[in-house]
Amino acid sequence: MAKKVSKRKREKQVTKKQIARSAREKHQRKQLMIGLGIVGLLILFVAAYAVVNEMILKPSQPVAKVNGEKIPLNEYQKYVLYTYDQTNQRLQQYRAFQAQYDPKGKMGLFKSQIQQLETMIQNPKQLGNTVLDQMIDDSLVKQSAKERNITVSPDEIEAKIQKMFGYDPNAPTPTPTPITATKVISGTPVPTPVPPMTKAQFKKSYQEFLQQISTKDHMTENDLRNIVRDQILKEKLQEKIGEEKVPPTAEEVHARHILISFSTATNNGAPTGRTPEMALARAISITQQLQKGADFAELAKKYSDDPGSKEKGGDLGWFPRGIMVKAFEDAAFSLKPGQISDPVKTQYGFHIIQVLAKDPNHKLDEATLKSLRQKAFQKWFADYKAKAKIERFWSADKMPKLPTGTP
Repeated sequence: MAKKVSKRKREKQVTKKQIARSAREKHQRKQLMIGLGIVGLLILFVAAYAVVNEMILKPSQPVAKVNGEKIPLNEYQKYVLYTYDQTNQRLQQYRAFQAQYDPKGKMGLFKSQIQQLETMIQNPKQLGNTVLDQMIDDSLVKQSAKERNITVSPDEIEAKIQKMFGYDPNAPTPTPTPITATKVISGTPVPTPVPPMTKAQFKKSYQEFLQQISTKDHMTENDLRNIVRDQILKEKLQEKIGEEKVPPTAEEVHARHILISFSTATNNGAPTGRTPEMALARAISITQQLQKGADFAELAKKYSDDPGSKEKGGDLGWFPRGIMVKAFEDAAFSLKPGQISDPVKTQYGFHIIQVLAKDPNHKLDEATLKSLRQKAFQKWFADYKAKAKIERFWSADKMPKLPTGTP
């Protein structure tokens, strides 16, 4: 009997150990599962963060800030790809022009344009910074336009796009050419008139272009319309600032001149052309002839080195301040009508100037007004930009992947 009790006790003790061991193992398994769960959650979090960072956070990171307004990385990268693509297309066009009009490159008609475009294409850093500069300027234009309540309507954007593609909705519908039995033979070839683009042709070209920029540059139609809107905003702002800074009338003089040019170049110390001393001596001689009553126009046709005015007797027409070089301008505006200046030196040579008339409130011609207003806008914009808070965060890793190889 005692042996049976002892055996049951041993069995009972063994069972307790097993239970304790089982409990410990269960606890360990539970801790292991919790640990694995935490690791899994961390992995999921890291993966999710990577996706969110790549898809949302990184694209929205600013590549620059303009007065606190961000230029997002994703917009910048699309603009870089678009600019690269458009620059490459212009490069191919200029190469085609050169092959047609200057195949041997002797005249250098398109040399500078081709070199400039090639440099842009082959230098990603320059391309990237040029695009960023443009986007910063566009941001400043938008901010200034908003301050002046300058807006652009959807209709204006549509009209601009139509013009870009060569479509004029107001152009008359081309009429079919009647077929006749008479054949006109002429020794002079008559160019065939190009019919205006139809609405269907415009839509087809526009959709093909959208497909192209979507595939190559990841740009949407809305992105394109934003670019066009910015162009129109700048045009409107330039017009507004130009009108504010430059009135349509100004003090002007009507003058003519005789230019005696000179050269400072030498070949081993020997002058290669007319020296400044020689040019001054000739200018003084001409001035003396004028003082004795010689005809200004005749002397200009005979002696002047200015091809633009020589055949017109040296006549430069009316001009305001800000058009001519300063020394010439100062002399012209200091003269009275009919008065002839002493020789005036500029980088072009020695000028003998005669003022024919003066008007304190003369209407500016269209080309001069446009030029002065453009200069005024450029100066205003440079001052406006200098006062802005511009933060740049550009680095090479922010550039999108560009097509490889030299175009």
